[in-house]
Amino acid sequence: MEKYLELIFYLIIQIPVYVLLALMPYLTRKTESFGFSIPREVYNRPELNGMRKRYVLFVTVWTVLAVFGYIGCLSVIKVEPGILMAMWTGGYLCGSFVVYLLFHFQMKRLKTANEWHKLKRQTVVIDTQFRNRNIVHSNGWFIPPFLIAITTTILLIVNYPSLPDQLPQQYDFQGNITNTVAKSYGSVLGLSITQISITVLLLLMNVMIGRTKQQIDADRPKQSLEQNIIFRRSWSAFTIGSCYSLVLLFTLMNVAMFIHIPPFVLMIATLIQVVIMVAWAALLSFKVGQGGDRLQATSSEKSGAVNRDDDQYWKLGQVYCNPHDPAIFVEKRFGIGWTINVARPGSWLMLIGLLVIILIPIWLSR
Repeated sequence: MEKYLELIFYLIIQIPVYVLLALMPYLTRKTESFGFSIPREVYNRPELNGMRKRYVLFVTVWTVLAVFGYIGCLSVIKVEPGILMAMWTGGYLCGSFVVYLLFHFQMKRLKTANEWHKLKRQTVVIDTQFRNRNIVHSNGWFIPPFLIAITTTILLIVNYPSLPDQLPQQYDFQGNITNTVAKSYGSVLGLSITQISITVLLLLMNVMIGRTKQQIDADRPKQSLEQNIIFRRSWSAFTIGSCYSLVLLFTLMNVAMFIHIPPFVLMIATLIQVVIMVAWAALLSFKVGQGGDRLQATSSEKSGAVNRDDDQYWKLGQVYCNPHDPAIFVEKRFGIGWTINVARPGSWLMLIGLLVIILIPIWLSR
């Protein structure tokens, strides 16, 4: 029974990950293809359509092999619930990246042979009033979840003496306690500190969405600008929603220290939270697309220019390394969301700060 529950939980995570990975070439901007910039007008050429279809096929075959491999390992490898799933998911993502690389290098040969940018006017479009518009939702939305986390922390400190000496730390898929931890301020406050860390992390993410470098399509700048604003506001709302749902979920787990809540209730609450957030993210990806590129065009503007070819700064089409660009955050070249400019020291300081915020609650809860 436990193996079936593990498999069901694995598929709940695996299926949306597969769908997003397989359809990524269709969610990316139409001015980019497998990590390379292209003129929008060549997006629907037969050879590019064929590459996207083959990529979907390759990812599908790889996913089927991964699922059957996971099923086989479930009956052979004896590890704690979740560990095999985490390891397998990591291996699956690494294999998917290899599939991407096959098409990345194929795309490189295709672009080199056709020289699409050679006879085009390349330009960069900047809107000087962009930051003055409401491109993200207010950071004030993070005050309520922060207050909830602080209130939870205070209640745990006040009621610390009444808590049992051993606290449940881990359950199996049937709701049985598989591991406990001795009571300490670190173990008791671990979840509430995690709440605070999550709130700070998602607040920083909301700030990052607002400060990310502009990327406006030179061929249709006005339309692209409006789509980009919708794109940022949509993901800003998603970030705020994620913060509320996670803080409330961890509050429920904290309450379980004082009041008996059946483990299956906690498991169902966790599943509901995961399903809602994954469905929300998938909906945004399909409806809005990277940079808002999938939103329906409301004008027929066409300047004939193309974005400046900056492929030399994208390593393998995934890592942005441009020491001449002051921007820290930029849109991903292949995928949905943002990445960093690894050539800027501020990017590494930001990563170290985020890592510290994530590791503090883990270290305290040991």
